[in-house]
Amino acid sequence: ARTSMPSIYAAGDCSDFLPLASVASMQGRTAVFHAMGDAVNPTELRNVASNIFTQPEIATVGWTQKQIEDGVAQGEIYKLPLASNPRAKMMGIKDGFVKLFARTGSGTVIGGVIVAPRASELILPIAIAVEHRLTVDQVARAFAVYPSLSDSITDAARAMHIVN
Repeated sequence: ARTSMPSIYAAGDCSDFLPLASVASMQGRTAVFHAMGDAVNPTELRNVASNIFTQPEIATVGWTQKQIEDGVAQGEIYKLPLASNPRAKMMGIKDGFVKLFARTGSGTVIGGVIVAPRASELILPIAIAVEHRLTVDQVARAFAVYPSLSDSITDAARAMHIVN
């Protein structure tokens, strides 16, 4: 993060941003890129994926369901239980889900939640969709390996298809 001194950067816990190791790492890379003369953008809170390392893991990115339900963000919510995923069945996973949040009307992905084993790794496609403002239709058209847990993300996106 930039400080009031043009040549001084702050990363991690001293930056007064989210106290996550992944955020500190990104802030450090951004500072290096900027110091080398590259154009950079500040880290946007909505693009930060986070994970709670429980069993199963809980990973999130973007707007929350509560923010949508409270009207802070305009969005649709779709929840796909992992129990419907063929790979999850093979692995004996009975609990967990993928939730996608998409902007009402446009279908732009604005957030998501994954509760699953290795959710910290499964959240990446949703984080990319949020950062690059992809629509559910664009996510749905991405090729996912079958059978895989990540296929639940494209399945959820297909369920949110926007009819033009």
